[in-house]
Amino acid sequence: MAKNYTLTKSGTTGWWIWACKDGSNSGSSTSKKEAKEQGKANCTSGIIIIPPKFDATYDNGYLSSFAAANLDEVKTTFSAGEINEDLFDFFFGLNCPTFSDLDETDRCVAVFKIWGVYLKGGVNKPEILLLYNLTEPQFQKIINKDYIDVQITIDDNLNYTWVFPI
Repeated sequence: MAKNYTLTKSGTTGWWIWACKDGSNSGSSTSKKEAKEQGKANCTSGIIIIPPKFDATYDNGYLSSFAAANLDEVKTTFSAGEINEDLFDFFFGLNCPTFSDLDETDRCVAVFKIWGVYLKGGVNKPEILLLYNLTEPQFQKIINKDYIDVQITIDDNLNYTWVFPI
């Protein structure tokens, strides 16, 4: 869910280990709940979003599906019906029609689906802005792929916080 920390259980000690995704801090606890609380409290910088590597499948020269790791490093497969070839090309910077030829909302939804943060739905721009706590300038940065070093934090109640570099 794009948390800025990871939780793993040690196979040898049985303790829960938390670590900030940006590498700034880590620790351990005997309980998962306590480790989660420590991760939340100590990992506040968000994560840096980097486009993932992908595996694509083509049929007769057309994209049929692709798989990519989301922000939690979980590999997800998308069909061309869910994210079409133009949006795939847009996200990964391949041969793509101009951005203005692609619907703004479709671009944002594709980015969110690939990142694994499309958790609240939303089918039009006003809904996306409201549901994901985005301002118009932030939305424009996302659909124009101007999101290098953007930080996103999603809490347990699915409240989104965005930090865009100036």
